[in-house]
Amino acid sequence: MKKKLLPMQKNHLIYLLVGILVAVCSAIFIYYSVSNNYLINFNPKILKNFAKSLATIAEIGFFLAIGLFILRFIIKNLNQKGVNILDKVLNKVHIDIPKEVQSEFLESTILAKVRKILLNISKIFQRFHIIIALLALSIILLHAYIFLHLGFKWTIGYILGVLAVLDLALILITGIFRIFNKSIHAHKALGVIFIILMCLHIALV
Repeated sequence: MKKKLLPMQKNHLIYLLVGILVAVCSAIFIYYSVSNNYLINFNPKILKNFAKSLATIAEIGFFLAIGLFILRFIIKNLNQKGVNILDKVLNKVHIDIPKEVQSEFLESTILAKVRKILLNISKIFQRFHIIIALLALSIILLHAYIFLHLGFKWTIGYILGVLAVLDLALILITGIFRIFNKSIHAHKALGVIFIILMCLHIALV
């Protein structure tokens, strides 16, 4: 007996198909451009600035996509365990939070409201996580193509950029599997690796 898809899984699949369609359009444009040597007609300086602008837009998209996991981490740790960890960290710099204050904080209506707000925001992030990530992927492909057209340089910045794109491919594959199986944690780990690679690429390119 086939297992029926949940409504959220169906939404994710729709967004996945739309996102992949956009990414394919981006790839087709790149193929057309390479075949016809389209970019040779543009000033290299203008192309470089345009590629940087594309990267900035994509970066915003990727940070929004990773924001889902950050929110979930915050919500998960808004409890006694999280407070204990914070207390241990503060103790190292000689700051002590009284147990009474910790208890009042955990039982406060303010914390309950904050948790509820964060949960609602995380649901929005979850709903649009896939489409935002794939749109950012489509944009970053154009960014990578333009810079490769301008000439690849064997520098740490460029190599990290290539590694980041390869990591994105793995993120896409594991993300597709994660729609059907939430126990696949490699997707999150690859996402963290990508953010690190991206930040290093930006700093060193």
